Amino acid sequence: MPMDKALKSRVILICVLVLMVAGMIPVVLMLPLEVSRAIGVVLMVFGAFNVLLHRRFGRIYFKWGQVAPALGFDFWNCIGEDGAQLLFLGIGIILVAAGSLLLIRPLL
Repeated sequence: MPMDKALKSRVILICVLVLMVAGMIPVVLMLPLEVSRAIGVVLMVFGAFNVLLHRRFGRIYFKWGQVAPALGFDFWNCIGEDGAQLLFLGIGIILVAAGSLLLIRPLL
């Protein structure tokens, strides 16, 4: 049974976010304790901006993908504008979570 476009875009979106989480885990675990607080604050700030501006960022990158589809390998067309907005929301949540873990890590 073939996947419809909405389900396919969500599966791709979830795969990208899972890969990002998998990439953030070693960063969170391997940073020295001396710099983990500073980097945690930076990640939380970037994550908060991503969460606050996810709709705008999604719209901008989706339109950019329409102009230059060869550079994005049709990724933006596949996930759509709503998927692009959800992608940036997910990235923001991941960055805030990683920053929070880095902030509380010296306390553990």
